[in-house]
Amino acid sequence: TNVDEITQKVQDFFAKRCWQLKVWMVGEGDMSMSNQVGMFADVDLSISTHGAHLSNIVWQPPGSAVFIIYKCHVSRRLFARQAMEVGLRVFKSFPSVCGKSTAVNGQDMLDYGEHKADFERDILPVLEKAVAALGRPGCSSALGAEKS
Repeated sequence: TNVDEITQKVQDFFAKRCWQLKVWMVGEGDMSMSNQVGMFADVDLSISTHGAHLSNIVWQPPGSAVFIIYKCHVSRRLFARQAMEVGLRVFKSFPSVCGKSTAVNGQDMLDYGEHKADFERDILPVLEKAVAALGRPGCSSALGAEKS
């Protein structure tokens, strides 16, 4: 996997646009229900790989968005459907290059499936669409003006 690389590139993307970014690594820190609700209650956009932790999107405000990064060979659309049902905008990224699946079943694919994304090809175009759709382009330097 290249989770650290993708996380860094996403952080760089938002820093250039003056967006505040909270990074929450699943399983780290206080996972109490009140903290999870508080973390998602004021976000404009959440970004995550497809998985059970996406159930927190129900705490997001209507009109906000979720960006779901799918693993290779995963076709479940549960969280995208739930997001739309609670009034969230949904953006999806699928890996452009996947090897042959060795998973025995769909759950194996979710738990152990290949998870490597190409930031420029798989993630960046969807991030740009999400930011544009939310109508919050960020600071002026994000729009092509270089600060000297």
